[in-house]
Amino acid sequence: MSNASISWRRKTAGGIIQAQSQAIFSSTFFLTPGHSSDKKRLLPARYLFIPIAGISSCEERFMKNKEIKVRGYHLDQFGHVNNVRYPEMLEEARCDFFDHFPGFFSRVEKTGFYLPITNINLQYKKSSFVDDILEIRTLISNLSETAVTIHQTITVKGTNRVIVEADVVCAAVDLKTGKRASIAGELRAELEAVIAGCEK
Repeated sequence: MSNASISWRRKTAGGIIQAQSQAIFSSTFFLTPGHSSDKKRLLPARYLFIPIAGISSCEERFMKNKEIKVRGYHLDQFGHVNNVRYPEMLEEARCDFFDHFPGFFSRVEKTGFYLPITNINLQYKKSSFVDDILEIRTLISNLSETAVTIHQTITVKGTNRVIVEADVVCAAVDLKTGKRASIAGELRAELEAVIAGCEK
């Protein structure tokens, strides 16, 4: 693999740094710090999800957006969106994301596996209020041999105001044994087809 194919970057709390991929629907068991057994796969620069100066952004190609208007029933007694509402919004956005790939979950099931969520990590950054239009961007950010991670960002439409950032982690599980399995063969091909489809 050439240097050019791995020279991608990711924005973190500490700024923009070079990084390696970890996983798309991935499990905390395999991906928590200190688990060196996870063999990470490097994704090429076209999978960049944070625009970086000097590199053309593929944000529009790789992210699928969902808009949700904040209603009164989303609010708590303090007048802003209750924190428990955001996971519901994120789930709706993930459903909308996979609607772009009809039959995806049926095809995954035919491979003999499924992809249950094993961890959701939310970072609440700012509040949102009634009548705000929330834009939720969803992308498959990482793919490893054992798991997958979906990264989601909620912003107020037309602004750079980030409300929530989330990483949703899932593991491959064998339908017959109920045990975790590697992401390989037809299952991996289905996930890679989604990644490729996001680029079109």
